Amino acid sequence: MKIILFGLRRSGTTLSFNIFRQCSNLLCFYEPLHPNLVSTEGVSCINEDKKNVYMEYKPFYAELLKYHEGFGAPKYSVAEELVVNNLTNRHFAYLDFLFARAANVLIQPVRLNYQLHQLQARYPDACFVWVIRQPDGFINSVLKYRPDLFGYRDACLPGNYAIDSCKKNFIFRMMRGWGAFDDPWSQIAAANHIVQCRPYLQKFITSYTWLKLLALWYDHYWFVMDFIRKNRDKCFLFSYDKACVSENYIREIMSSMGMRYETSGLSALVDAGLLKRHKESRIDIAEGEMLIQKEFRSFDVDLDLSYRHFISS
Repeated sequence: MKIILFGLRRSGTTLSFNIFRQCSNLLCFYEPLHPNLVSTEGVSCINEDKKNVYMEYKPFYAELLKYHEGFGAPKYSVAEELVVNNLTNRHFAYLDFLFARAANVLIQPVRLNYQLHQLQARYPDACFVWVIRQPDGFINSVLKYRPDLFGYRDACLPGNYAIDSCKKNFIFRMMRGWGAFDDPWSQIAAANHIVQCRPYLQKFITSYTWLKLLALWYDHYWFVMDFIRKNRDKCFLFSYDKACVSENYIREIMSSMGMRYETSGLSALVDAGLLKRHKESRIDIAEGEMLIQKEFRSFDVDLDLSYRHFISS
């Protein structure tokens, strides 16, 4: 079985990856297309594994150098990441190599949320697991519960390639403080680009950062739901919010996929500090949701809110 685990950053994808690792009959590879997975020049993720998520690569390290070194992940700009399918034959040869390591293999790609159709075409028998988190939790995680976040408008300076500008990043942090954000740059830049390029969201170009992130969440949600409707038999929804509080929910998901989930695996993650309990949300997104739904409807884009049924605990 081939499993592709995906979702927006700050939505619980790492936690979900660690939950799936509890399955004894499943080999899991974390962010296999990370450009720094292996490196002869810079920092290697495998050698500097702070989150302890890359150990599965070590038995294949020599072969991995042949497939990955000098190659890495697709070099998407913020704009291209959302609209371009440019996975190459070399990318797929590398993923084929990983999928061949065991009978059941899971990969968690990085920055490929809008390339699902291309992955499905290459791996028609693969299962896709979408990790989804409530939008207020996602937004607060990106902004790190800043008490003055309503004072921020464009955390990223204008421009589609702001994420690539270390100088702008440095200047912003000098002005606002080094602890202003953890590492939300790609999410905020993507959110800025979403409202610039989607006609039904251009109303929000000068909106607060949190509202742009909400637009990004909904755009991602709409795209993935459209993908799921076309591939219903091979897609599974994994609610981060439910998984944090219910081990029975996790066990049911695993059972539906034919996986063996170890008893008390969630407790082990809590004990290891890999799972932290929720903090209370500081953003009331109700008004923002209504604004964005209204804009989607004005362009005849169906914004299904069924996520409330499978996310709420």
